Amino acid sequence: MSKILYLEALDASFSLDGVIGAFAFTISVPLILLGNGIDALVVRELTVRGIDLISKFAYLKNGAIYSIGMLGTLTILESFGQEHPSG
Repeated sequence: MSKILYLEALDASFSLDGVIGAFAFTISVPLILLGNGIDALVVRELTVRGIDLISKFAYLKNGAIYSIGMLGTLTILESFGQEHPSG
């Protein structure tokens, strides 16, 4: 059940992001709906097929969380004027 809820949340976030981004390219609603439908199918298929593959790599999730946390920290520091070397 948790995998289904996770998948639904993932689909919703990609769909919302896709709709907002699609308006940058076109205002044609049928084209946006078609693109987001294809996107939802692809994301769902990759997620379902990738869950077993990702479970083989136990520390992949931890690495992703640490990377996102570091990126967030650097972004907050930069918003307060703190310079940091990049690269």
